[in-house]
Amino acid sequence: MRSVDTPLWIALPGLVATAWGAVRIWRTKTFLDRAHRSPGRYVSTESRTDSEGTATHMVVEFETADGRSIQFVTRTAAFFFPGRRVGKPVEVFYDPENPQKALVNRWPDTWGFGLIVAAAGIYVLLAVLGVVPLEVG
Repeated sequence: MRSVDTPLWIALPGLVATAWGAVRIWRTKTFLDRAHRSPGRYVSTESRTDSEGTATHMVVEFETADGRSIQFVTRTAAFFFPGRRVGKPVEVFYDPENPQKALVNRWPDTWGFGLIVAAAGIYVLLAVLGVVPLEVG
């Protein structure tokens, strides 16, 4: 039963987060279904600054099936990669038609964001329904 103390407007962000997370999960799945695998390695770091601050990302290098050397910057910040160091080997998934579109085979880079956002959205929806507690204010 839904608690009368939980405003229904809270369901909207929960729905948006659940949908956004589901889209990210679907995109990751379709990418991985067509992706090729290749051994790679961390070659350097790169700092990126946005409105929320500066984050360090890992630069990864790998070789495609046809022998091209590709470098890309991980989409998740380096602190999500414990034990990271230049020269460390990693497994890379890449789009054979666009090898710059690549992911390190690590949970944060593949499934992490989509699953976390979807789970948060589902939690909010369950809270609106009164299944789990939600503190507002």
